[in-house]
Amino acid sequence: MRTKLMLMLALLAAVVLAADKRDKTFPPLLRQLHVYVTNQSPNDDPVHVEVSVDGRVVFDKKMPFAGAHYVDSVSTNLTAGMHTLSVRSKTTKASQTIEFNAESTNWYAISYWYYTTNDMYGPVPRKFEFRKEKGPFMID
Repeated sequence: MRTKLMLMLALLAAVVLAADKRDKTFPPLLRQLHVYVTNQSPNDDPVHVEVSVDGRVVFDKKMPFAGAHYVDSVSTNLTAGMHTLSVRSKTTKASQTIEFNAESTNWYAISYWYYTTNDMYGPVPRKFEFRKEKGPFMID
């Protein structure tokens, strides 16, 4: 009886050690980040937009105005936890940075705006706006 008990304890210890080793080498859970980018300014056409996540550039394109209906996107994987999402214009001085928690999939739209006093919607200074959603954006 004592031999069986010792054997069971040894087996249990081996399982615990194997699980502990596996947990240390198991890759971290990945979360997805989806970013949609649009230029809403007929006055800066195109605007060169650079988007970075934690300092790593993930999007770098000249975005046309195209009647405010052109949208481009990028997706990337992240580890769970806090991250920084930054956007800047390479053609103007507009920029903005936010922090977000990647506990699950994140969906962001980034819009560039600039209207003068001569525009119907103006004046609006050169700026970026972030919008977060719970799922994919509907684009019409």
